[in-house]
Amino acid sequence: MRIYLITIVQHIIWILLLPLVPFIEAETGYYNCWYYCMYRRLRYGGKIHWLRSKRYNGFHWVYETTKGDKWEFTLKKMPRFTPWYFLLFYKGEERRFRGKLLGKSWRYNKNT
Repeated sequence: MRIYLITIVQHIIWILLLPLVPFIEAETGYYNCWYYCMYRRLRYGGKIHWLRSKRYNGFHWVYETTKGDKWEFTLKKMPRFTPWYFLLFYKGEERRFRGKLLGKSWRYNKNT
């Protein structure tokens, strides 16, 4: 239950700060995985997947291109138990997603 509360609080803050994101990113280089995925989805199309993070008590967002390549925006060596408020904006890197998207929540299945 706590993970959903943290995610709701993060989304409220992210939506309130949405008009400032281009300025924050341009001036400081700080971003986060949710803004990264939303920007890529609006600009290039594709899909957004969300999955429970292994590094903090919240969700991580992964962008999938129309060709099926998966990309993420993350910290290079993010320590375990990172506080959720640290991830509102951070100086990360764009890289190919190295994990696996498992379960019904992550991909469409015609049989279900």
